[in-house]
Amino acid sequence: MSIDTFLLPDFQTCLRYSVQTKRNFICIAKRIMKAEEKQTDKKNPRSAPHADVEPIPSMEDDIKLAAERDEPPAIQLQRAIHHHQIGDKLVLRSSLLKKDFAEHLHQKSSHHEPGLEIVIIPNINDIPIRDQGSLVRWMRDSAVENAPRIFIGLLQWDPTKEETCSGETESRAGTKRDSSKVPYEKHLQSKLKINDWLRHKFWFACSMPKSDSINSSLSSGYFSEAESLTDMGAKDIVRKQRIGDLGYSEVHIEPSLRRYVLDVMVHLRIHRLTVHGKGGGVHTGCLEDILTLAQLMCLDDNKEFVTPREIKQAMRWYFPVHLMLITNPLLDTSILYGSKIRLIDEFLSKVARMKQQKSLELENPLILESLVVQDVLSKVVPPI
Repeated sequence: MSIDTFLLPDFQTCLRYSVQTKRNFICIAKRIMKAEEKQTDKKNPRSAPHADVEPIPSMEDDIKLAAERDEPPAIQLQRAIHHHQIGDKLVLRSSLLKKDFAEHLHQKSSHHEPGLEIVIIPNINDIPIRDQGSLVRWMRDSAVENAPRIFIGLLQWDPTKEETCSGETESRAGTKRDSSKVPYEKHLQSKLKINDWLRHKFWFACSMPKSDSINSSLSSGYFSEAESLTDMGAKDIVRKQRIGDLGYSEVHIEPSLRRYVLDVMVHLRIHRLTVHGKGGGVHTGCLEDILTLAQLMCLDDNKEFVTPREIKQAMRWYFPVHLMLITNPLLDTSILYGSKIRLIDEFLSKVARMKQQKSLELENPLILESLVVQDVLSKVVPPI
């Protein structure tokens, strides 16, 4: 299995897909700020988050400069959206969600501007529970009102704050536990700490925009450049132009592929590491979201029909955000059939240590969820 399978999708492809389908997505920012950098930010007025920024000709130089200034991830997203071109007639406008949630909702509902508005949530984990319901209603209303709007939830992840896993549960971790280590249950918890009904309003997660991958991500699809069409003949060019005129909804999907997605959904719901009481986080809207994502991938690859290859890749991108995994050995269903809690405890401890190691190596805090998806995909046979 290639290591690229567990990497997060790039920001440009995710933004393009989300704008086409008017869907919300999560952007995971690996942000590390050193103490001396914080002091430099205070002394340097150009590094202030809300300082005036001089116009910069290229997006690549812009993002490099933003990284040098160590600007907040939300400001970097605004820069990337400003430079991103989806179509000649589409106007993209970005705004940051204010801390005063009620005031922001009132201002947004009082007036509408032309174009597509992209609302950036600076840190989605910081939204209070009382405001998460209001945000869900706002997302629901934005999908049906005249003023189109999509939301980008920013998940800030600092690997330097990851404490070493102790390999013990909170109940067993007493005075003998090393103070520098934490029980493994905290490592098994999802980094996306929002309620289920808000989580399901986003369809998948991506990485922050990178200056070294801008050109390739804007010109190619989700596959590597080696797999893209290069030496095209006259018939291929005509076919590509015809496919380019198609909408993603016109890409054909065989009924057997729908059944395949449903089979994977069932296996994820009953997987050993998912919370069965919540269906593993697999909700009823997963089917249409995955099929839509696969259709968009086919358009990038100049295909008029969906194959199992696109379906698998769509599920690798989609499900990690939505899966809910167990954090306690008592939630393992094998206990009903005679498994010993001590052995399950040791198993989850090893899983937690593996998650901590791989998430740092691959810069993907959703690595364990991705491994669960890959485990199911290796067992469910796709249609031929």
